[in-house]
Amino acid sequence: MTDRELQAPSQVMTVSELVGLIKQAIDENPQFRRVVVEGELTEFKMHQASGHAYFSLAEKTFDRTGGRLVRIPCVMFQSWTQYMTFVPQVGDQVRLIGQVGFYADRGQVQLYATRLFPVGAGAAQRARRALEERLLRDGVFSPERKRPMPELPLLVAVVTSPTGAAVHDVENVMKKRFPQASLTVVPCLVQGVDAPDSIIRALHRAYLLPGVQAVMIVRGGGSRDDLNPFDDERLVREVARSPIPVMSGVGHDVDSTFCDRAADQFAPTPSAAAERLFPDARELENQLSAAGSHLKSLVRARLGKQGDRLSELAKRCADAASVRLRNSALWLDDLSDRLSSAALGRVRHAALKLQGISSTIEALSPQLVLSRGYSVCLKGGVPVRSVGDLTPGDGVTLQLSDGQAQMRCQSLTEYIC
Repeated sequence: MTDRELQAPSQVMTVSELVGLIKQAIDENPQFRRVVVEGELTEFKMHQASGHAYFSLAEKTFDRTGGRLVRIPCVMFQSWTQYMTFVPQVGDQVRLIGQVGFYADRGQVQLYATRLFPVGAGAAQRARRALEERLLRDGVFSPERKRPMPELPLLVAVVTSPTGAAVHDVENVMKKRFPQASLTVVPCLVQGVDAPDSIIRALHRAYLLPGVQAVMIVRGGGSRDDLNPFDDERLVREVARSPIPVMSGVGHDVDSTFCDRAADQFAPTPSAAAERLFPDARELENQLSAAGSHLKSLVRARLGKQGDRLSELAKRCADAASVRLRNSALWLDDLSDRLSSAALGRVRHAALKLQGISSTIEALSPQLVLSRGYSVCLKGGVPVRSVGDLTPGDGVTLQLSDGQAQMRCQSLTEYIC
């Protein structure tokens, strides 16, 4: 480039313009939006006030000119450092998930990390121990919060890879043991760095299935490193707070994961988990048949006891009624005697009273007076009480004790006292 070209205004850029172009080129490159980088941790510093972490990833490389240390600065903001499963130390071999960015103020390319995993054996063991202590302290593994599986799981959500062998193992066991049930597969990744987020999203979808009674998290065989996603702290805590009982079957015969320990129940393999979850329909039928026979025996025995009791009650009632009838007959006899005595007494009293009345009536009887020599003078059938009631020549009847005599009045004599 000539001096004239260097002096041409169209060829001159400001620093901010150049920085902007570099930033734009990085931001628009899809390969930089999500990267997974592995390297040695150097210059690690956790800012106490903000909670952000600043560090570098380094790698020793060798070429014809000799060895050199390649490094790239990194930052992890507090919103992501809270999910770190270990305490990073300088010298640890780690794997980072994040994106490439350009920090314009310093004019440097750097990595913005969202996840950080230990890769070396020492760092991984420290991370696992630290996470286990936190989960134990928070009661995530507490037996008190474990829930029983449903006795008759008619609808089960299976969170797993739809193409893996695990889902077929679960389905085969279900058809053999409890074909009345239904499975709904909620697809997700079960290995790799993206598996924890994928499983968490699948769990959230499973919660929304109407009528789902249990959730199974299963995966097929693999190495111990393949089980690392199921030790992810966010996934483990999500399993612990699931609103639906969770059965985990992601471990192996010699390994278990934190996801297993946080689940309500777990088994070493998907098939074993299905056997624990689904009851044996034939065994249930046998149990129902035995329960029915036992219930019939109980009913017959109870009816027999009730029949005996009713017979005894009937006998007791009959005896009581007989005694009551005898007592009533005696009472009636006594009452009859008392009534007869009372009636006889009343009759005697009435007879005596009647006799007295009769004597009084006889004493006052006109016939008795007539029998003593008296007579009654009747005029027109009406007793004559006074001389003034008669006139000479009147015909009268003289009533005697043994008959009547017809007479005529010739004269009247009045006595004046």
